Amino acid sequence: MLWLIIVPLSFIAWYVRPLLPIDETRYLSVAYEMFLNGDYLVPHLNGEVYSHKPPLLFWLMNLGWEAFGLNSWWPRALGVIALFLNAHYLKKLARLIWPGRHAIAENASRVYLTMFFPLVFSSLIFFDLWVSLFALLSLIAVFSYIREQNFWPSALLLGAGIGLGILTKGPVILLFAIVPLLFRKKYTDVALFKLAVTGVIIGLLIALAWAVPAAMSGGDEYRDALFIKQTTGRIASASAGTVIGATVHARPFWYFFVLLPLLMIPWSFKRSIYTIKHHPFLMSAVVPVFIIFSLMSGKQPHYLLPLFPLLALMISDKITKPQQNHSTKPAALCLSLFAATLFVFAYRTNPSGDFPNSATLYSAAIMLSLITTIGYFTSVKRRLPLQFWFATAPLLVFTVHCALGSNFGKQYDMHPLATQARLWQEQGLAVAYQGSYHGQLNFVGRLPHPIHEIDAEFSVKDFYAQYPDGKLIKIIRPAEKTSEYLTLAHGTRLAELH
Repeated sequence: MLWLIIVPLSFIAWYVRPLLPIDETRYLSVAYEMFLNGDYLVPHLNGEVYSHKPPLLFWLMNLGWEAFGLNSWWPRALGVIALFLNAHYLKKLARLIWPGRHAIAENASRVYLTMFFPLVFSSLIFFDLWVSLFALLSLIAVFSYIREQNFWPSALLLGAGIGLGILTKGPVILLFAIVPLLFRKKYTDVALFKLAVTGVIIGLLIALAWAVPAAMSGGDEYRDALFIKQTTGRIASASAGTVIGATVHARPFWYFFVLLPLLMIPWSFKRSIYTIKHHPFLMSAVVPVFIIFSLMSGKQPHYLLPLFPLLALMISDKITKPQQNHSTKPAALCLSLFAATLFVFAYRTNPSGDFPNSATLYSAAIMLSLITTIGYFTSVKRRLPLQFWFATAPLLVFTVHCALGSNFGKQYDMHPLATQARLWQEQGLAVAYQGSYHGQLNFVGRLPHPIHEIDAEFSVKDFYAQYPDGKLIKIIRPAEKTSEYLTLAHGTRLAELH
């Protein structure tokens, strides 16, 4: 019944938070151009071929648009769909690992759905929850073969998981699907090796069924980007602290070690999970991959999302015990720290004249109510029901969106700027963008034509020479604002209209 909490929570998140630049708006713009041009083979962004991500998520967006028309709610709903599919298949994996212990499977699903990080990302437009799903399918295939010795059904499922994972985010799926087999002697017998090789071959064939025609259609530059930069190029760039086709996210080795407990809230406050006495299959699936990601210089929090179903299994195994006392102190500490952080967060996301506002007061009231409830269980019941742990992260996500306030939506909403760009294009005027353009306006404004990007090869002077009546959007810092030009919101910057 957690869907009765998570689905309304997603609606609240979508209402409070606009489509966020640059990631959400970029992915939507790629899918929009696919829908607009009818080219489902080669993704494009602002009229240029887009090689940084494979097409599966864009196909899923277009599938919904073909059924329901062009909208923003369907791409956002895909994250929630992926979250619940992960929870469903997580139960299947749990039943394979612990036959007969159905309580672990049920609790694993609940733990996963009530972890702060997957819950937040389910309302965002990203690839990683889908990678997580296909990684789960791959592990189910492996463990199904270990239990039942059914070679071809397991090999086909493993291949499907790998193939769909590659079509979602490239060969990173192999880390989650194959690496666990390399670190446990029990799982490295000849038959399982054959299963892994067969699964990888099937997965590569699925991916190549798209990649080869796409490379032939997209031209030499797209072919090189697809087959070279997406594999060896990304590995080399990650170790060097850069990422091909993306912003550099170089961070220290210990970054994920510090971050992971925060992402696992509230379950990171459970002392019983901090042990090496976890199921060996789960240890071999989590620890090596976590270390590999830590060794890579380029790090983003969402890279870890495919590990969260496995972490949920570990947690469920430790909390699913008869007569276990679920202490109130960790939850009280969690909510108290979060309440304090919430005020700082709310202050930073709202103008000084707008703080405190109704949103922060609502957030404070919710936090105080939760802490009072915990105090009651501490003084009267001496223990906290497990259901309260399940409710903590959804309530925290709700209060975060309350604390964002109205200013956050106004600051990051691209609709006013995108609407202006569309009006100019409908008047037959060329529109140029001076700044780092990643498709922030194409989908949001439903632009009929690409934006001209000002760069070293195409200057402002060149633009006006070619389009004397053209319009320019110049991205500036707030301190650079003058009364000479109209400005519109553009995240932490401003868009100056010329």
